[in-house]
Amino acid sequence: MNRETLRRLLLIHPILFALFPVLSLATWVAEITPPLETWRVALAVCLLSVALYVATARLVKHPGKAAAVTSLTLLFFFTYYPATLRLKTFLIPNLLPQYLGPAIDIMWFVFAAIALSGAATAQRWPSIADEAFAAIGFSTALLFGFRLVSYEVTRLQPSASPLPRTCNLRTAGHEQQVLPDLYYIVLDGYARGDTLKALYEVDNEPFLSFLASRGFYIADKSRANYIQTRLSIAATLSMDYLDPALQRAQAEGIPWGIEVSRLIRDNPVFAFLRELGYRSVALETGFRVTELEDADIFLRPPGQKVSLFNPEYVFLDSTPLRPFLYPRPFVSTAPFRPGFNAHRRRINSLLDTLENDVPDLPGPKFVFAHLVTPHPPFVFQSDGSPVPPSVVYSPKDADHFPASREVYRKAYRQQVEYLNSRLPQVIAGILEQSSTPPVIILQSDHGPGLRLKWDAPAESDLLERTAILNALYLPGIEGARLYPSISPVNTFRLVISEYFGAQCPLLPDRSYFTSWSDPEDFQPIIP
Repeated sequence: MNRETLRRLLLIHPILFALFPVLSLATWVAEITPPLETWRVALAVCLLSVALYVATARLVKHPGKAAAVTSLTLLFFFTYYPATLRLKTFLIPNLLPQYLGPAIDIMWFVFAAIALSGAATAQRWPSIADEAFAAIGFSTALLFGFRLVSYEVTRLQPSASPLPRTCNLRTAGHEQQVLPDLYYIVLDGYARGDTLKALYEVDNEPFLSFLASRGFYIADKSRANYIQTRLSIAATLSMDYLDPALQRAQAEGIPWGIEVSRLIRDNPVFAFLRELGYRSVALETGFRVTELEDADIFLRPPGQKVSLFNPEYVFLDSTPLRPFLYPRPFVSTAPFRPGFNAHRRRINSLLDTLENDVPDLPGPKFVFAHLVTPHPPFVFQSDGSPVPPSVVYSPKDADHFPASREVYRKAYRQQVEYLNSRLPQVIAGILEQSSTPPVIILQSDHGPGLRLKWDAPAESDLLERTAILNALYLPGIEGARLYPSISPVNTFRLVISEYFGAQCPLLPDRSYFTSWSDPEDFQPIIP
């Protein structure tokens, strides 16, 4: 290979500069969506880099300068939002007054203009400059690629989670000849009845009365143990609070997000029931951390798989184009948000599958179904029809939701009302098609986020966020061990003790606040 050919190959660095933010995105969203789903973003930025290079080459008349200007443009564009946000987070509280925040944005664009102008108008362009840009591009892409592979490899390793504290599962026995099917149905963000009435003007008595009429115990003082889905479900399936798992992850240097995912996937409830002959049945959720694809039976809805979190919009949300995403109504319509129709199909399909198909599967079986509703994204009106385009499609919750509180309140209320119209059919279908009375846990992971500020717990309504629906159908169990404030961490402790003879005493019912900016800080919530 001669020197000229090598130099031309080095000019590939604009594509590398375009790919490194995509690799960073793939690592960042790996917990919520498979990294391979970022392929559309990767293709788009590669085409963008080529088009930008062609246009720049016509202006500056020099391939090296054109490649440098292209790479610098991509670098400043894709790092603008995260870089300026971090600068503001550090400088404004410590050194600068609040009103100087826009000055940081102006300085960023001025610095970018100077750098681009310098590269475009340079009198001499040494070959070492091409080599330097190529080296930076290759090393950055390799670094993020290594981080992504390392994340996935670590994630696939089984969790070394010990048995829940105070539980003796090894000596568990059971005398039942016919084992009941177990259903763990998680309704994401479903509020407790008093919260629905006070904040959302929803009278939930008809739905709760239906459940009670079918034999459900309604824990009407129940509160979530954690206010984030992944932490709540991990604690429920681990039958324990997460402090020991966090300490273990920190000691072993395992990212907390990975450890939580593994806690859900390799949970002791699954392991215990498998020893008794149960098969695990899981349904697709659109949320990677709760998609238990290695279950014995994993059910997907028909149609193309589209993640709840569209990588395209997560990607654009971290660029200067962010202001154009929200609250522009047109981007919530189906052609611009493939997740909108996919999420509607997924929820309806999950409800249909639970009602008609799952009960016929041979048992004994443990069924895990996480329905990301009534939590955003809001896609249903009360009658099940699509929401109007004015309701922006976004899975973000609380003060991260990109619309007003009134939009949130109305859309959440309609989604609850639609869910309430469908759930009685689902419950009736499960009960009527089960030859042996099943165990059904109908439970929310946390409450809604109308009055929640992720980084300001003192300014939040934490009762709204922790007050949850907790309805238990436990045939044959006396009500003595059930009590109104039982929390999810005790759900399976109660079930495996009562039905299978395990020695698993109940824990104190506690709730913790955690923010997205510091998910390892568990702050006790005082009722």
